[in-house]
Amino acid sequence: MLCHMKKNVSAVAPAKSKSFVKGALILGAAGFIGKFLGAVYRIPLTNIVGAEGMGLYQMVFPLYTLLLTVSSSGLPAAISRLIAEKNALDDKEGARKILGTALITLTVFGALSSAAVICFSGGIARLQGNGNAALAYAAIAPSVLFVAIICAFRGYFQGKQNMVPSAVSQLIEQGGKMAAGLALSYFLLPRGLEWAIFGALIGVSISELLAMLVLAAQYFAERDRLKPLYGGRDFRKSFKNLYGLSIPVTLGGIIMPVVQLIDSALVINILTANGYVTPAATALYGIATGPVNSLINMPVVLSLAIASAVVPNISSLRVKADTWSISKNAALALKMTMFISVPCMIGFAVMSAPIINLLYSGGLHNGVIDEPRVAAALLAISSVCVILIAFIQVTTSLMQGMNRNYRPVINLLIGAVIKIVSSVLLLPVMGIYGSAVSTILCFLTAFVLNAISLARTLKLRLKVRGFLLAPILSGALMGATAYFVNGILASLLHPKLAVIMAIAAAGAVYFAGIMLFGGFDYEEGRRLPLVRRLYRKNG
Repeated sequence: MLCHMKKNVSAVAPAKSKSFVKGALILGAAGFIGKFLGAVYRIPLTNIVGAEGMGLYQMVFPLYTLLLTVSSSGLPAAISRLIAEKNALDDKEGARKILGTALITLTVFGALSSAAVICFSGGIARLQGNGNAALAYAAIAPSVLFVAIICAFRGYFQGKQNMVPSAVSQLIEQGGKMAAGLALSYFLLPRGLEWAIFGALIGVSISELLAMLVLAAQYFAERDRLKPLYGGRDFRKSFKNLYGLSIPVTLGGIIMPVVQLIDSALVINILTANGYVTPAATALYGIATGPVNSLINMPVVLSLAIASAVVPNISSLRVKADTWSISKNAALALKMTMFISVPCMIGFAVMSAPIINLLYSGGLHNGVIDEPRVAAALLAISSVCVILIAFIQVTTSLMQGMNRNYRPVINLLIGAVIKIVSSVLLLPVMGIYGSAVSTILCFLTAFVLNAISLARTLKLRLKVRGFLLAPILSGALMGATAYFVNGILASLLHPKLAVIMAIAAAGAVYFAGIMLFGGFDYEEGRRLPLVRRLYRKNG
């Protein structure tokens, strides 16, 4: 990995790289486990409520995600960035003011958002095309407040480059949602499908409350915690600093939830206008946004961990004018993103039908719309979104760390406009597959524009062998291994066991291929714990 930047602070580079990689690994491990639990959670939930029930369940999430984005999405990154910068300059009082300002504003905004969801739930559900979703909105409303407070604490801990509390809270969120949501959904199912979904979403609110309490307990248990400063004559200055940074991030975060909210209305209404009855249209929407999206978002959480860890790291290095470390860490973040996303994309494309059969055979039925076939086709088509979303996340964070906050927002906005227009054009022609293709066009546009913007911000040059050839060749071998091993074992073993063994064999082949084709050079290997051990073992 070579860079066109002058090496001016070489002494600090290893420590900073280690800190960045360690934080990314902690968040990545917790995030992946959390997403795995989330995907596992959807399997019995889908089996309990079916595709139509998943459609009702997913209908609330565009607005829910939008409200979370407005109230809190930009603030964790802004809090972590400002606290990292204040700590780098040894400005403890400034860091305390940032924390106090964040806690006040997030609590107020979260409370107002929760109240708004409850008040307008009926009208929103009818506008989306299915009034039965009103009860679901009421169930999930309290979690908006809890998540807002959670984000303040996560931003504080990440600003100190301590990723453990955030990781623990993520696991509690998913574990609580699984336990409470499934139990309440099963218990309330005899009262009707909408009540079963109500129970599942009450489980979400309970899990967020537990995560908030655990984060607060970890904060008060810290010996060197920063005590928040509330109000005062500098409140306006802290508010301006905090929201001056968070607004562009929030705007960028709002775009996709708004698009998804529009899409939730477009998909069901356009499909209904083109011959589908409302339950069938709702089921198709539920397949696309439930089982398929949960699988696509599972590996993306690893790139999100890289993106979250790199913001405070790059910001603190920028304050110190350490251009050499910025360049090295940015290049390593991009390379890690490539190595994570390529095998997941290929795996979903090659093994889409076996994966859907493995996970959702109990909840997706061969009815009028052949739900398993539709889900498999959507997963194969959408697989390319894994690599696109991953790079959008990391390149956006790198530009935010370099104080280029608005460019990623503009790039994603252009992609969002393409998504809406293409959905209107493609849904009547391609059905639910038109929604998947329009999503790819959206992310492809944002990815290309982000890549151009980043190239103008950081003078990076990545080695073709390590960055491109190693993951692509390894991914091709992995995909072939998964396909042929599954085909051979499916005739000898239970089909689900064959899928699991094929995925395990493919993973081993991919990792071996990365090492064989020289994916990491010696210095990069020293920064990654597992690779470092292999280097030591082999001398």
